[in-house]
Amino acid sequence: MMKRLLILFILIFLVAPASAASIIPDGPTHVVIAPGTTYNFSFTPDDLTTDWWVNGEYYAITGYSFIEIQFDDTGYNNVMCRPRFGTYDPIIYNVVITREIATTAMDTFNESTYNSVMEHVEDEDYEGIMADSTDPFVYIFGRLFYLILFVLPYGLMWMKQQSLTIPVVLSLFLGSLFIGFVPEQYKNVILVAIALSYGYNLYMITRER
Repeated sequence: MMKRLLILFILIFLVAPASAASIIPDGPTHVVIAPGTTYNFSFTPDDLTTDWWVNGEYYAITGYSFIEIQFDDTGYNNVMCRPRFGTYDPIIYNVVITREIATTAMDTFNESTYNSVMEHVEDEDYEGIMADSTDPFVYIFGRLFYLILFVLPYGLMWMKQQSLTIPVVLSLFLGSLFIGFVPEQYKNVILVAIALSYGYNLYMITRER
């Protein structure tokens, strides 16, 4: 009986696979670095002959326990090290290349108009709301915004309808709402445009009769 048990233990020992040895990375296996950075991958012990793979492709340099790789493109990378001889578990590095950081400062957003509008809303100052609501457009287009706001609709309606009846009616409302907020140097131009639209419309009415 004892002889049979001894033979059984010997067979189990011979058939059972040998456990793999471990190689210890000298640094973290999850690496986060900036673009253009050269990173050193190494492990202990340093006397093993190894092969390296980068993103699944065999790396040109072999036979070392360390390599230096420069990563230029953003994204995720996989670096694996496996000893050529002996039963060792491979080392797998997950390398994350972050996006390039801007070197210039971002322009500060001007919140003064927003704060002013909110103050007018709280105070129920509708004239102030009307005045401040044009500031973002003036910031983009300059004072040309007022010419676009008043003159362009008349021109487009004339081109489309060959009539200024609707622009004349609109000018009654737009003029009363916005003319007080227009800079002084543009008021004359807008008043001339409104006067011409009235004059032309009256001329067309008398002509039709």
